[in-house]
Amino acid sequence: MLYGETVKLNSQRMVRVLNRWFHKRYYFQVCADEGFSHFRMISKKYPNLFFLVTYGDPNSGDAGSAYIHCGHIKKKFIFSGDEFEDFLIKNGLPMKKGRPDFDHPNYEENYWEAFWAAEKCAESELLPLIAKPPSK
Repeated sequence: MLYGETVKLNSQRMVRVLNRWFHKRYYFQVCADEGFSHFRMISKKYPNLFFLVTYGDPNSGDAGSAYIHCGHIKKKFIFSGDEFEDFLIKNGLPMKKGRPDFDHPNYEENYWEAFWAAEKCAESELLPLIAKPPSK
């Protein structure tokens, strides 16, 4: 597993999505990147596995996702800087005079709720690909 920051590896129960396909969700943190290269390496070694990797970096204002299979990123979704900020505002980031309102009493809570919504959006952009596993 990748070396992370402060959050331990967590997962949800495995769910059957098709007759022989299963979906399992893991949550973890990595340092210094979005983790794509790690999952490209694993998927190359185990070609029956495919990954939908969703990431978000609150320090850089970056979020996105990638569908990875057989060592390759098959499709990517990335918020641009302006799209990301607009999404956060639309999802409850407190603003004052066109700038984030850091003094708002619920700023921190609202920021994280909006940030997690952005990660969910990035995931949902590529999630339909999981329901259609690659043909051989």
